[in-house]
Amino acid sequence: MASFVESTQADILSWRPEIPGSAGTRTILEMVGECVAVNRRFAAKLAQKSEEAITQPVLASAEDAISQIVESGQNLATVIGNLSDEALGADYVHAGNRLSGTSLIVGAYRNMAYHCGQINLIQMLRGDAEYHRPDSWYGPARSKG
Repeated sequence: MASFVESTQADILSWRPEIPGSAGTRTILEMVGECVAVNRRFAAKLAQKSEEAITQPVLASAEDAISQIVESGQNLATVIGNLSDEALGADYVHAGNRLSGTSLIVGAYRNMAYHCGQINLIQMLRGDAEYHRPDSWYGPARSKG
């Protein structure tokens, strides 16, 4: 996600697409803020810590967004790395549903991947036709033949 933010022109980061009849749109910085909060909430949930004080940050710049998404992702990765097999299969309550630890981990990934696609759409709506996926998006390249 940091790579998608980095590839976005600064004036586009806080642009809110106005689409008649839509249920509301968000800026790239707002979407990244949501992902930061989700990463932090899921890390706290998996570490069995309180989520009460976790709120969605208001991000002011690409640098702020990149710093916070990387920090929240690294924190979530550290928590995941310290989980036992039992914790991965345990039930956690999220949004009124019971989910396994594995489902929470996949949920954080899917949330960021979903919003990366939205960032790309906003780039396209503002005239940038290039798909700015990071080289690591599909994993390491394999040599030919």
